Amino acid sequence: MNLRPRLSIAFAALILLALVLAGAAFVAIGRGDRERQALDHLAAVAPQVTLELRTAQRAGATPEQIADLIRQAARDRDVRVLLVDRRNVVTEDSEGSLEGRTLEAPAAPSGRTLYRTWTGRGAQGEQLLFLYVPQVQFLRGPAARPAEPPDRIVLAVPEATVAGAWRDLLPGLLWAGAIALVLSLVVAALLARSIARPVVALTRASEEMARGRFDHDIPARRDDEVGRLAKAFNVMAREVGRSHMQMRALIANVSHDLKTPLTSILGFSQALRDRDVEGADAVAETGGIIHEEAERVQSLVDDLLFLSEIESGQVPLLRDPVDVGVLIARSARRFAPRFEEKGISLTILPSPDLARPPTPNSRLPPVTVRGDAAKLERILDNLLDNAVKYTPEGSAVHVRATGGDEVTVAVHNSGSHIPPADLARIFDRFYRLDRARSGPQRGSGLGLAIARELAELHGGTLTATSGEEGTTFRLSLPVAEPEPRVRRPQRGAATSPAQQLG
Repeated sequence: MNLRPRLSIAFAALILLALVLAGAAFVAIGRGDRERQALDHLAAVAPQVTLELRTAQRAGATPEQIADLIRQAARDRDVRVLLVDRRNVVTEDSEGSLEGRTLEAPAAPSGRTLYRTWTGRGAQGEQLLFLYVPQVQFLRGPAARPAEPPDRIVLAVPEATVAGAWRDLLPGLLWAGAIALVLSLVVAALLARSIARPVVALTRASEEMARGRFDHDIPARRDDEVGRLAKAFNVMAREVGRSHMQMRALIANVSHDLKTPLTSILGFSQALRDRDVEGADAVAETGGIIHEEAERVQSLVDDLLFLSEIESGQVPLLRDPVDVGVLIARSARRFAPRFEEKGISLTILPSPDLARPPTPNSRLPPVTVRGDAAKLERILDNLLDNAVKYTPEGSAVHVRATGGDEVTVAVHNSGSHIPPADLARIFDRFYRLDRARSGPQRGSGLGLAIARELAELHGGTLTATSGEEGTTFRLSLPVAEPEPRVRRPQRGAATSPAQQLG
C-alpha cells in the first residue's frame, strides 16, 4: 500500500478514535445528567403525592382507597410509590411486587436532611433508585392511632431508565460520527497529499539520480521536517552531481595526461627496438626523452595515490614544532634557478613587525607551528611551483610569513590575474587555467588540490584571492604552543656536585 492511503487511513482512524472517546465521555456526562433529572423528578413529585395521601387520609379513606390512590398517583406521575413501615417492610406498592418484602434501606431522613436516596433490587432482580419522602409519616386506617407505628412514603424509578440514557443519544452520535468521519477522510486525504507529495518527488528524484541524472531541485517551501528533508536532498543532489562531474573529469584528465607521455614512451621505445635511432648521441637523447616521460607518469600516479591516501585518512601526520621560516628558505633555494631562468624575481619579505629587513644571508625570525615538516614543505613547493608556471616573465613573486593568533604564509605574484569563475575552481583536481599549456612546464592539475588537503590536515586553510594587483595564496596554520625552556649551564661552569668536587 502506498504512503498516501496509509496516511489517510491513519488520520481517519485517529479521528474516529477521538470521536468514540468523545462520545463515551458525552454518554457518561449524559448519564449523570439523566440521574440528576430522575432525582429532581422524584423530589418534585414527592410533595404532590404526600399532599394527596394526607388529604385522602384526613377524608377518612379506607386502606383499599389509599392503595388505589397510590396506584393512580404512580401512573399519573410515572413513578413507583411505596409505603414502608418502621421495620422497612413494604406495606403498599403501586406495582404490588414488593408488598411484604423488607427493603435494605438507610435510616429515614431527619432534621434538615431533605432527601435520602439509595439503590436496591426489585422482586424480579431489577435495579431501582429509591427516595425517602422527607418528614412524612402516614397512619394507616381511617383514624389516627398514635400507638400504631406510622408508615413512610418511598418513591422509586427503575435504574435501567437512567443507565439506558445513552441509547437516546445513540442516533445523534451515529449521525455526528458519520458526518465527522466523512469530513475526516477529506481532511486526511488533503493532509496525506501535502505530506506524500514531496516524498513522492524525493522518490522520483532519487530514482533519477540512480540513473545518472542529478539536475533535480525539489521545491522546499515548508519549514517542517519534510521541508528540511527536501532542502537536504537538494544539497545532497548538488554535491553528488558535483562529485560525479569531478569523477568524470578525473577519469578524462588522467586518461589525457597519461596518454601523451605513454604515446611518447611507446613511440621512442619502438624506434629503439626497430633500430631507427643510430648513433650514441641519438640513442642517449631518445633514452632521456623516455626517462622524462616515465617520470611524468610516475609523478602523476604518485600525486593521485597521495591525494587518495589523504582523503581516506591513511596519511600519518607528525606533530613536531616546525619553523616556517626555515621551510620557506629551503623551498626558495630549490626554486630559485627556475625563477631566474624565466626572468621572475623571487623575494622573501620580512614580517611587518620587524624594524628593518633581513640581510640576504639571514633568514626570517622563527615563526613556529606544530605539524609535519615534510608535508608543510610540500605545500610551499606546490605554491611556488604554481607561481613559476603561471607568473608572466618579468613579474615578481613575494613570500611573507606573519605570526599572531595564527601563522600565515602569503605567496603573491604581481603579474597574473585569475577570473572569478576560475578562482572558484582553482583547487579542484586537474583544473588548469590554460588547458592548452604543453611542454615541461605543464602541470598535472593536482598540486593545489594536494596543498589544500594537506593544509586542512594540519587544521589550517588555503585560500586564493586575485585582482588587478596580482594573485595571492594564503596558507593559515595554528600556532604551536611554546615549549618550556630548559636552563642550560654556562660554559665552564660545573654541572654536577661531582664536577664541583673534582
